[in-house]
Amino acid sequence: MLQDALTGIEQTIQDTLGTVPVVFKSLTRNYQSGESTDTMSCHRFHELSYISSGDVRFEIEGEIVFLRRGASILIRPGTKHRYCVQDGMADITVVYFGFANYDHKIDERRISSVSLEEFMSFATGTSAEFPDNEAYIVISGTNRDETGAIVEQILQESRVEAYGHELMMQLLALKLIVQLCRVYKDAWEESMLVRHGKASELVHIAKDYMLANYDRNISVSDVAGYVFLSQGYFSRAFRDEMGQSPMAFLIETRINKACELLENSDIKISSIAQQTGFASPQRFNVAFRKQMQMTPMEYRKLKRADK
Repeated sequence: MLQDALTGIEQTIQDTLGTVPVVFKSLTRNYQSGESTDTMSCHRFHELSYISSGDVRFEIEGEIVFLRRGASILIRPGTKHRYCVQDGMADITVVYFGFANYDHKIDERRISSVSLEEFMSFATGTSAEFPDNEAYIVISGTNRDETGAIVEQILQESRVEAYGHELMMQLLALKLIVQLCRVYKDAWEESMLVRHGKASELVHIAKDYMLANYDRNISVSDVAGYVFLSQGYFSRAFRDEMGQSPMAFLIETRINKACELLENSDIKISSIAQQTGFASPQRFNVAFRKQMQMTPMEYRKLKRADK
């Protein structure tokens, strides 16, 4: 009965979009320190990568993105990318999915060009504008854990062809697509709030943006642009609301995270500088000494001596 119901749902999707959601492949890759993909990858399908352990540096269309354990990133079809593990080991669970004319024997050549936005419009019965076709989206907030759990379910199910395996994979493919639609919906609603929000609301959105992206080499100008404010107006509004300048908040956030890494890991100081968003180890040392009244190495030795 469930199979019949699912077949009916898929047939409705097939009739409307001419295609259905399909998981093509899932796997876990283990990387050693310094290991990376030698060449840029580019697929005809969506790639969802979940960092189950370690820290990973992604290069996506020339942009650098750092992800840590528990994070997920969705990379769109046709996007050039690769990744590298800089310190320690990392496990990356990857799910390749998309839309295709349904066949029990899935053939990559039958992949459809239907986008997530088109599926969202089908699911909601509207033609509303959703987030722009960005090359990737880092999944965060309340969607982070749920997305990671679905990825783990897909991987587990794909390893053992238990009773009802095919049905379960169909269900998980739909579950994954719906979850990613929720991710996009949340991003869209936030973008609307950014465009129409008041100064106080925009400042708190900017604060959350800095907390989520401090590990990238972002500037105050970048953050102001994110909430559609001039840098001067944004800086004044941020200081009025938070009691400090946006640059001071950003540096403080980076230094606090650097302190955690210095105290609880053996990661090289140069790598910590990069992972916390500093343009160079030299700038990191200057900023750290200014805030902590000691060098990063002195701080690490002090904390180790206290244990």
